[in-house]
Amino acid sequence: MLEKIPNTNPFTVPEGYFEQFYATLETKIKQEAEEKRTAVRISFFRKVKPYLMAAAVFGVLFTVLQTAQKPFDKDTKTNVTLVAENANVPITETDVLYSHLMTDEYSFMEYIVNE
Repeated sequence: MLEKIPNTNPFTVPEGYFEQFYATLETKIKQEAEEKRTAVRISFFRKVKPYLMAAAVFGVLFTVLQTAQKPFDKDTKTNVTLVAENANVPITETDVLYSHLMTDEYSFMEYIVNE
């Protein structure tokens, strides 16, 4: 099967290609250099934009961290505690645990750590 394929190179170089190659390459390099020389005006907003974005990210992070670190008011009573006090029913630890589960994770974890 391989004997049927001729053992010659099917590709040829055009006549005078290498004589013109360096001249065309040099002109292309000069054209690209001239195109790069043209000055591009950058607006003030475009210069300041990365700094404004960084400031916004830090502002949001600062606000989120400050909000997350604020201690919750320990005098507030949970819904189960209020209902149990009004009904004169003794409060069990399970009731308090379920009450904390119905609130946010921070209050629940604070309860577990403090108890």
